[in-house]
Amino acid sequence: MNSTSGINVEQFGSSATASHAETGWDSCQERQQPIGAGQGLQNGSQARNNEGCTPLGDAFAICQALGLTRSELVSMSVRQLNIRVRTAHLDGQQTRALKHLRRMLKNRGYAAICRTRRVEQRGYLEEQKETIRAHIEALEAENDEIAADIARVRRDFTGLLAWCIEHQMLTVEEIQFFEGLRREFE
Repeated sequence: MNSTSGINVEQFGSSATASHAETGWDSCQERQQPIGAGQGLQNGSQARNNEGCTPLGDAFAICQALGLTRSELVSMSVRQLNIRVRTAHLDGQQTRALKHLRRMLKNRGYAAICRTRRVEQRGYLEEQKETIRAHIEALEAENDEIAADIARVRRDFTGLLAWCIEHQMLTVEEIQFFEGLRREFE
């Protein structure tokens, strides 16, 4: 038991804390015991020396001892964290472990946001792809209709030209002009 803080430092270095580090922060019982100025984990080396305790486990234990929740640690500015560390009189290794935990949790948050954005963007792009595909199919159908109309107009033009030539309704110049047009359409 630490005489200045009233916190049992040895319990934070137990193998239970290490198992909390392995299973994640959410499964750990968060203690709300804020430490005031002049109090802290002065026997923190005892916590690090216990078997089965990882630096991450130490950081979770330190966080609990400081009365910080995961969201508070992540949302805290570096300046606020430094002030909290100084007032708790943490040693260098404990400070590094706590800052490492904060950075790790922030990175996990960034990665989760990135995954969410990627999923949302993928959904949006899939919708866009389907919309574009439907538009392409509509344009292809319209193209086919126009091609059929052009073929029908060619047949009608060729038939009408043949009928006019057969009934001698066109002059030689007109026949040459329309024959040139017919060749262009073929």
